[in-house]
Amino acid sequence: MLLLVFTLVEAPNAGWASVRTLGSLAAVAVLLTAFAVIERRVASPLVRLGILRSGALVRANVAAMSLLGGWVGALFIITLYLQDVRGWSALQTGLAVCPSGVVVAILAPRIAAPLVGRYGSGRVALAGLTSSVAAYAQLQLLDATSGYWTLMLPAFLLVGLAFTLTYGPLTMAAADSVPAADQGLAGGLVNTAFQVGPALALGVVSAVTATGGLRAALVVPLVVAALGVAAMLPALRRA
Repeated sequence: MLLLVFTLVEAPNAGWASVRTLGSLAAVAVLLTAFAVIERRVASPLVRLGILRSGALVRANVAAMSLLGGWVGALFIITLYLQDVRGWSALQTGLAVCPSGVVVAILAPRIAAPLVGRYGSGRVALAGLTSSVAAYAQLQLLDATSGYWTLMLPAFLLVGLAFTLTYGPLTMAAADSVPAADQGLAGGLVNTAFQVGPALALGVVSAVTATGGLRAALVVPLVVAALGVAAMLPALRRA
């Protein structure tokens, strides 16, 4: 994963068709294949690959990557925008984004569990991911004179709602998708997805920013969030 992220970040400088970039991507494929082969052969694998036959678990992992990947990518762009385009200080930028965390701190302990009990973890997570799509769609309107109160703050509040409804319920959805004996592994996988998603998304955002600028890069979090929604759509079909 480290090599993949490094390759994505450095590709705009090295060239997407350069020997360095193509060689690194080939090395990533070899390492991933080697990991899969080893895990299939050892008596006590770190990751029993058969667990990935659970479609619900795979979807929860994709959604986990989407949730944090979209936000970290957006946060990278917003920081550059506020500090480089608008001339805000680091303190002002941090305070501007802070409401998203305040929403999570206030709402998550109060509404997430009751909603999961009523509607199920998958549906609640889907609602949260939809909120993140709305947030990043709002941020597509950013320009050099965009107002904080009318454009940015509503988007940050929607991100806070997204995390409130998605982070915990996704962990529950992953655990519920496998037998009790595999729930520890399922929890480990989804928590890994929470970490891998931001690394990959940030690599893509960095590459797009270097080649197309902040405006083009703003599309990446929106696409990432939409992938999470698509992954969790089957939750609507469950009773």
